[in-house]
Amino acid sequence: MRAELARHEAADRSYSEEGVALLELAGRAVELWESSPPPEKRRLWEFLCLNSELRNGRLTVHWKKPFDGLAQFIAGAKGMGTVFDVSDGAHPEWLRG
Repeated sequence: MRAELARHEAADRSYSEEGVALLELAGRAVELWESSPPPEKRRLWEFLCLNSELRNGRLTVHWKKPFDGLAQFIAGAKGMGTVFDVSDGAHPEWLRG
């Protein structure tokens, strides 16, 4: 029983650490995109997008799942102010650089 509990606690810790790493990566997304060479940008674009279309100077993107839901959330939250506010210091580990 103790071994099972220890295994679950280790999995929880690992899951949390991966979540923090993902948030840190997301926080650097623009910087990483701008500094990446075109072949890497294309690879990332193909990973995120199902289809995209440029018509009359307007880019329309159809995102792959789960990125479609994230894009909808961000678009819906734009008029509501800050999408994710950590200014209260509740999660300072997410801000480490």
